Amino acid sequence: MHQSIPAHRQIATNVSITRRKERTSLHGVAALELQ
Repeated sequence: MHQSIPAHRQIATNVSITRRKERTSLHGVAALELQ
């Protein structure tokens, strides 16, 4: 059961990364243009 803790952490980080990628893919161009 010790592997369940890091596994959950990796899943959480993967979800956050995927969400960031989705946001960057959608708003990344607009954000770069605004800057």
